[in-house]
Parts: sequence; C-alpha cells; structure tokens
Amino acid sequence: MIPKSAIVQQFGITGVYTVENNQATFQPITTGRINGSNIEVFSGVSEGDRLVINPSPNLKDNNSDQIN
Repeated sequence: MIPKSAIVQQFGITGVYTVENNQATFQPITTGRINGSNIEVFSGVSEGDRLVINPSPNLKDNNSDQIN
C-alpha cells in the first residue's frame, strides 16, 4: 500500500516517482484496491523504496530540484 498522492499519470501510464541517489525516476506500477487514502500496488515498487509522496506536475526523470 502506498499513499494515493504519490500516484502520477505519464503518457497514460500509472506510476510513481522513486528516489535514488537524490534523483527522481518515473516507475510504472500496477495498482489494485483503494483503501481510504492508500492504494494497493501489485508491481513496480518494493518495500523500502523511497517515493515522492506529493510530486510536482513539473517533476521529470533524473530531476532533483522538485523532490519534496
């Protein structure tokens, strides 16, 4: 489960921005059920991955300027 606020749509693909080495990278995900303010994730991220929870609409791959 991850916060719904972390979900973004990019070119019709559902995903999240993960953070590694202070760089944001778009990661496509497969989602499942919604439970309140969280959403189930079947694939694309693993436990322990750092996510951008409220990504700016201007956030792009390999960008560290917009990471919250």
